[in-house]
Amino acid sequence: MNANDMDQCLSKVVPLSEATDATGMIAALQLELEQSRRELDRCQTRLAQLDGLFAHVADAIFVVECDGRIIDANPAASELLGYSKQELLTMCPWDFVTNVPREEILATIEKSRNGAPSLVQRACRSKNGEARIVSLRMRRDGYCGRDLIVVTGRDVTTEHQARLDLEKALADRKQSEALIQSEKELTEMIARGDSLEEILNASCRLAEEAFAGSLAIVMLLDPTKKRLRRGAAPSLSEFMTAVDGFEIGPVGTCAAAAFRKEQVITHDIATDPHWAEYRELAARYGLGAGWATPVFSSSRDVLGTFALYWPEARRPTQKHLQIIDQIVRLVAFAIERKQAAEALSAAEKLARGQVNAFTRTLEALAMESETDGLVGHVLRTITDELNAHSASVWRRDEMNGLVNFEVAFEGGDLVTKSDASIVAVKPYMPIHEFWPRHEDFLAGKPSLLEDIRLVPTFPWRDHLLAQGIITVFCVPMLIAGRVEGVTGIRFTHKRTFRSEEVELAKALANQAMLALELTRLSAQSRQAAVMAERNRVARDIHDTLAQGFTGVIMQLEAAKGAVAKGEISEIKKRIAQAAGLARSSLGEARRSVRALRPRSLRDGTLSLALGALLRRMANGIELNAQFQVDGNQGAIPVEWEEGLLRIVQESLTNTIKHAQARNFTATLSVVAQRVELELADDGRGFDPYAENDGFGLVGMKERAEQMGGQFVLYSKPGEGTRIQIVLSMPHPIKPAAEMLST
Repeated sequence: MNANDMDQCLSKVVPLSEATDATGMIAALQLELEQSRRELDRCQTRLAQLDGLFAHVADAIFVVECDGRIIDANPAASELLGYSKQELLTMCPWDFVTNVPREEILATIEKSRNGAPSLVQRACRSKNGEARIVSLRMRRDGYCGRDLIVVTGRDVTTEHQARLDLEKALADRKQSEALIQSEKELTEMIARGDSLEEILNASCRLAEEAFAGSLAIVMLLDPTKKRLRRGAAPSLSEFMTAVDGFEIGPVGTCAAAAFRKEQVITHDIATDPHWAEYRELAARYGLGAGWATPVFSSSRDVLGTFALYWPEARRPTQKHLQIIDQIVRLVAFAIERKQAAEALSAAEKLARGQVNAFTRTLEALAMESETDGLVGHVLRTITDELNAHSASVWRRDEMNGLVNFEVAFEGGDLVTKSDASIVAVKPYMPIHEFWPRHEDFLAGKPSLLEDIRLVPTFPWRDHLLAQGIITVFCVPMLIAGRVEGVTGIRFTHKRTFRSEEVELAKALANQAMLALELTRLSAQSRQAAVMAERNRVARDIHDTLAQGFTGVIMQLEAAKGAVAKGEISEIKKRIAQAAGLARSSLGEARRSVRALRPRSLRDGTLSLALGALLRRMANGIELNAQFQVDGNQGAIPVEWEEGLLRIVQESLTNTIKHAQARNFTATLSVVAQRVELELADDGRGFDPYAENDGFGLVGMKERAEQMGGQFVLYSKPGEGTRIQIVLSMPHPIKPAAEMLST
């Protein structure tokens, strides 16, 4: 018992003055002394019990005065904080509690002193500087009659960290769920066919929501693969305008990522040497760091870049990189799918334009009584189909190496070489002013003057500039493989050309050449021969190009279905097949113009050519096309083979375009002195006696009549169509075995 405890016990002794006499006073004194002795024994017993408890309790225990002084502590308290008991008895709680001030600790003690137990968690620092989270419970306790605070402490650092980890995990999960939802919404936008700008803006907002304070931007690589153009930047629109058109290269962040084809992290723009030229630009828009990632197509071509910029210098965490990768994959899918759809749309539009252009030319060939108007008609078609300002035709003079102006279609009218405006600028020009490389001209390669304002002056430049013309696409015109002239297609804006457009321009230029030739033949009084040749060319072009492009359109329709399903590889396959059909048809058309035997017949038999034709045209559509042959096909005269091939091709084209049939059968029979070709489908049929403006039936009938045969058509609405061609052989057909022995 210490002195204070003794004073409290003695204070309970009754004063002597209260005793009535000496004996009573002594008896009272003895009684009080006995009581005090027993009270002292109880206090000592309690102190011993408390000391025992202090020594064995696992939790730290502090006994604290109301002013905050520690007057007692157990071994667990020393173990918790690393201070000895003697050191603790010289301290107050605020000497080791680090996250609250002295006043708040005293307020908590006072609150406990008033009878309200307090439970708090405080950050404490041990003697060796180690940080701990301690749960402290404070309660008032009458300690041998004194008003004291007993504080029980427990180390909950591990539990606290576990709780923080759990809270972080929950926050991460919530963010992941939000990302998944945002990805779903982006995917739905892509599936709906929303504009690419809307999809890219949504991608940027997704990144900015995932990383507070970030600024997202998407840049797209232009068709030249040299410059980055605007994509989306909802929070950096002015900056995107400033960098729109930047050339890719080792400088900056986005430009470097596209150039190097790898992720570029600029953690501090203010000190990064790659930003030296553009540091002021970054400062103007408050950019301190930038992380750019290239966006790749499925074939690993760079489509553009996705970047996060920050107002301060900073490096990405693994979490940053992971989410950026997710967003970049979504952006890549959106860009590639949109580009595939645009390519499909352009290809479909172009294919339909090709069919339209050739149909118009066929109509002109069939209807024009005078060939002089054919060139103007072709130039009008060229201008319409390629959305050009005007078009002109020049003819090559091999003797002097000049190309001479023939005619132009300008402002809706034809302008001839006798026009005053043409005479003023001289209706001829050296070939090198069309083609810088003479060998390219001789090889028939087109030449693009992208901006005539930037080329050396030439006599016609002022004439063209006065009309607002900037770009001129010069396409060679060929006859029998020789360049005989040039078609100049003019535009009032800078223009680039897809490969399909180049093929269309070349085909139309050859039509212009054909029109020139027909005009020349007409002028030489060979009208009858011209008419026959014109009809042949019209039929051949119809049977090759118009029918071939029907197959192209079917492939593009199949590709459109693949777009709806998001099947990128199927889209590419169908477009490639369409391109192959287009090239094949153009090749056959050129051969027809040159009056050469079709390649399919030159390289094989009629049955092989027919089988390949049916497979090629029915590929990718819901039509079962079958070919059967009976007899010795080798007995068929060579001059009949092309006619039979073209008849089958025209009939199959009509079935695909109009009949809505499920089955088509071609049967070739060679027996006795007859060759029979039967073509049948199970489609919707038609009334043969009703008026129709189709060229195909007329062409088939004309071909049969040219071979001296009969053309019979059977059809009814709802009952399909059957065509029979019967040709009589001039001599009896020998059996195959006899022909082999001969």
